[in-house]
Amino acid sequence: MELPMLPTDNLYKFLALSGLVMLVLSFTFPRNMVDELELKAVESETNINLLAFEVSVLKDDVDAAEKKPKLAEDGIQKLSERQRQLEVKTLQVGGERAKLNVLVKQLRFAMSLSIIGSVLGFVLADIGFWLWYMRVQKPADLLARKQVEATDA
Repeated sequence: MELPMLPTDNLYKFLALSGLVMLVLSFTFPRNMVDELELKAVESETNINLLAFEVSVLKDDVDAAEKKPKLAEDGIQKLSERQRQLEVKTLQVGGERAKLNVLVKQLRFAMSLSIIGSVLGFVLADIGFWLWYMRVQKPADLLARKQVEATDA
């Protein structure tokens, strides 16, 4: 599949169309980043909820173990191991939260670039289309009109 080529035969066309491309990319790129960030936030929230559930289950198990008069050494070791695993998961979720904070900062930066890109793209497209019309298309239309009038006469 071949991609369509931008018309580079005229600087004004190129300026106008590259301004349009910049304008479109300035809107779509941050939107994709927002979607990705929302998915990661949902995943992180799910992990936090799972961790909270595991902590409550562990607490229930510890409460049940405290009620038994003689808890076997195996039971204590199992509970300690589960507690360590939950601490590791807690650290992992904290890392995910830190990653989300970094992504939010990157998104804010991308949004500011998006505003700059949108304004620049609009200006380039506006100037390009105006120059294209005034310096290329309008004289070509006048020439074509004169040629039609000359053939009619």
